Amino acid sequence: MRDRSKRIYRLLTNQASRESYIRAKMEVLIPSQIKALRLKSEDFSTQADLGRAANMKQSSISRLESFGAANISIESLIRLAAAFRVGLMVKFVSFGEMLEWDNNYSQDEFSVVRLDDDSEFLDPDSKTAAPALTTVSIPQAHKGVLDFDRLTLGAVSTNDFEADEDYKNFDLAFQNEYSGEPNWYGNATGTGPNE
Repeated sequence: MRDRSKRIYRLLTNQASRESYIRAKMEVLIPSQIKALRLKSEDFSTQADLGRAANMKQSSISRLESFGAANISIESLIRLAAAFRVGLMVKFVSFGEMLEWDNNYSQDEFSVVRLDDDSEFLDPDSKTAAPALTTVSIPQAHKGVLDFDRLTLGAVSTNDFEADEDYKNFDLAFQNEYSGEPNWYGNATGTGPNE
């Protein structure tokens, strides 16, 4: 913990330390994404194939896929994104968000929808809104009362539950879909606890 405190202090007080930290993250995460996209692509089995498509030398592609070996320019990323047929987004973020990205990133799991398959971009008006589904965990104490462990609400009207008084006052914990944390407790009618 003491080493972490020292690193945080250096990041808080020293511009060069912040630059070094950001550079170290980018020099790993960006090359890893480039390599992952190339290896998963059906169009570019080799660095030379990708180089031709991006109008770059094979040696440049090799450098861009190597951790810490390249000074990556926005122009190079634009060329690669166009060759891969994906978008590119460069944005400023908090150190916490950058750390979370680093901790959750996996080259094996990294994938991007290509332009040819990107229905959100190709036809954004065709999206039809599906009913939202909320999965609710049934507390252990009540599992003997109900013979299921999870209840999914959404397409089913909550009015379907009002007819039965046992369900009407049954407390359910709804999970916030963004944070995964319980944020509201109410009965099956969705109007609030113990109404």
